[in-house]
Amino acid sequence: MARLLRYIAILVLFLLFPVINIVVWHHTSSVCVTPVFPLPNITTISPRVEAERPDCEQPKVNVVCNATAVIPCPEPRCEPCPSPDCAADCITETPAASDVRSLRFERWKQDIHSHTQRQVLERARSQSMTQAATKPRTSCLPKLNNHTFRFDIERRNRHLKEWAQEAEAFYRERPQFLHSCEGKTVLCIMGVLHIYDGFKGPMGDLVQWSDLISALSFLGYSVTVVNSSKAVKPADMSKYWRVVSDYLGMLGTNIDAFRDKLFVIDTFGTSIQGNIVESQLYGGRNLTDLRRILTLVPDAHPLNTFLGTVSPPSDATRAMTMEWKALIWGKLAAYFRLPGVQDYLSQITQKLPVFASAESGTDFPPQVGNKGVMRQKDYIELLSQTAVFVGVGQPYIGTAAFDAVRQGSVLLNPMFDPPLNFWPGKPTDWPLTSQHPWVERIGAPCVQNVRINDRKSVAMALEEARDYHDFVKVHGPHPCALVPEASMGAFVCRAFAAFNELWDWQCLHPVARHWNL
Repeated sequence: MARLLRYIAILVLFLLFPVINIVVWHHTSSVCVTPVFPLPNITTISPRVEAERPDCEQPKVNVVCNATAVIPCPEPRCEPCPSPDCAADCITETPAASDVRSLRFERWKQDIHSHTQRQVLERARSQSMTQAATKPRTSCLPKLNNHTFRFDIERRNRHLKEWAQEAEAFYRERPQFLHSCEGKTVLCIMGVLHIYDGFKGPMGDLVQWSDLISALSFLGYSVTVVNSSKAVKPADMSKYWRVVSDYLGMLGTNIDAFRDKLFVIDTFGTSIQGNIVESQLYGGRNLTDLRRILTLVPDAHPLNTFLGTVSPPSDATRAMTMEWKALIWGKLAAYFRLPGVQDYLSQITQKLPVFASAESGTDFPPQVGNKGVMRQKDYIELLSQTAVFVGVGQPYIGTAAFDAVRQGSVLLNPMFDPPLNFWPGKPTDWPLTSQHPWVERIGAPCVQNVRINDRKSVAMALEEARDYHDFVKVHGPHPCALVPEASMGAFVCRAFAAFNELWDWQCLHPVARHWNL
């Protein structure tokens, strides 16, 4: 009987223990566990209650959250955290720097391991392309004026072999389309040349144009290139299968003769209202299908189509030799007069050497070395040697962000709070949450989203960037550097799908990856 009573007493204590625990916890504190990506072997530590302050109804609580790092709130809060999404409102104790570094390395190694199979498949595809590739078919390229189209010629000539390989791979995987381009001519109206004539640096508009002309040419279409729609007689428009132009190329032209075959390259996209109302140089063309608006990034506008550009892939061996230095994103002096930029750059120069490729007369902190506006080939070469690529808020949604991540650099991507609306004159209505909202969603370690006026945010970003730089030297780039939507093969697929109006093809609808979840 005594043994039975002992068993019953133990059972009662076992059943009442959770209730007792909940009551004790409720009368001590409220704990906010920050919802960030899970890490191995990390456990939440019980809160340490400090002495109550006379102006608080509840005591201040220090919490070690299930995270690598949390930004402490500058002023302690007394009330409990209102929701699980309140990381910035909690006072936190972060793990020791060496522990944070070890945990980051472990997580990044796991990410690389989980993507090994994808890398093996990519290598196998690349080898099959190399074996099957023949001499580049340069005869299919349009004849361009060496001065007017200098940028386009220089860019495409650096990658003739790769364009030929990707076009062949595309048709090898889709043999039913092999002869679909025969007898079809595409007219390209590059009005943007009127702005950039004589400017030697890499420009997003010209990068996109160059890649499109190369893709269409190697896919087998006959391509004609002009810098204004006025260069083609309205009666001659009937011989073109497709006409693609930017808004500047259509200025002063009645597009009725080719409206039904018109595609428009528009970096930031065109909304329904922007398609109807002409604002300054852009929009107001009353296109019948907004899917024919080709944008620089996905999600610029839900009714438009993502075309994008091509960024050179990272060389793992070369990425492992990157130097601990930074390159500033932006060429125009006006970018560096934005609020907070000078202090932001000064803070960065305290951690590593910083260089720029900007026009003469640009104001920089004295520690920044300005190399002047560089040609794209030289710019990419410098970028491939650089560990950190520093965004300053403008230019918005530039192609250089893809280049940096693909080369293995860490991008510092300034956030906008509240989001910015576009400047007057653009036919779009979507706000910007950061300098580059698409790469913003790629996340760490390749992209560090920072608040440039918050020194702690910048310091933490640089700390993780340094850890990633050391990691790459041993293990190579993280899978987030792949950015497959910026590959040449993906671009060839999008160009073919868009101009053949195959709107449901998956390559037109990439999904942003969140590597830190």
